[in-house]
Amino acid sequence: MIVMFLYGIAYNLTYRNLEEEFRISEVLRKALNLREVSHYSTICKAVKRLREEDFLKRLLEESSKLLDV
Repeated sequence: MIVMFLYGIAYNLTYRNLEEEFRISEVLRKALNLREVSHYSTICKAVKRLREEDFLKRLLEESSKLLDV
């Protein structure tokens, strides 16, 4: 779910467009080993929970440290 979210950020996609992009693209589904694509509302709710828990902020901070950015 996190990778899907980051893909959406990179390509400036709404949650609906993100869902559609993954439904259409077999390559994207295979890359993430997805059998099914979550409904856009599920993606939205998951991201909301992650933001509330500051998970995304911590993930970006740790990634920056590892990449020495």
